[in-house]
Amino acid sequence: MKRSVKIIILLVVLTLPGAFFVFLKKYGHNTYAIPIQHEQGISLLDCENNSAPFQAEEKLLQTYAIKLPALFYFDDGFGLYNKQQVEETLLAYEAIGVYKLTYDSLIDVRAGQARQWQPAGLNEFINCVLVMGEDTRLSEPVPMKVVLLDRDRHIRGYYQVKRGKELERLATELTIFVKYEL
Repeated sequence: MKRSVKIIILLVVLTLPGAFFVFLKKYGHNTYAIPIQHEQGISLLDCENNSAPFQAEEKLLQTYAIKLPALFYFDDGFGLYNKQQVEETLLAYEAIGVYKLTYDSLIDVRAGQARQWQPAGLNEFINCVLVMGEDTRLSEPVPMKVVLLDRDRHIRGYYQVKRGKELERLATELTIFVKYEL
């Protein structure tokens, strides 16, 4: 091959990545979105709200003075992946409320306040607000299943944080949520 052809090929090979970089920097956009869960609505018995896309019942949220967006979880105290790491992940963003469900109350973790459940309140809350069963009605919450609820009362994610990968996914999606959704 002639020397001039080799030089031209070398120049093209060296400038092509730079041209791609400049093009993507100018015209490319990285955007992320966390999908809304239950786009088709829900069909759980005894829940008044079966809208599509599903929105948590405002009446129940107001009853317990919940500020949105919020994370909800039920800690049974057994088999927690890494309690300190889970707490740090859940409390990482001040703009997101964190609520712990117990058998007798709903605890605002940031404020340290507890609100007692009305009779059968826990079951109604886990099924008609958080849809923790996702397709069937639950009689009690799933331990350490975190639910992310946005300002529009849409469920944006379920995370079983007993597993390390799910905790990492929660941390990543919370970062995306705060950056692009709030």
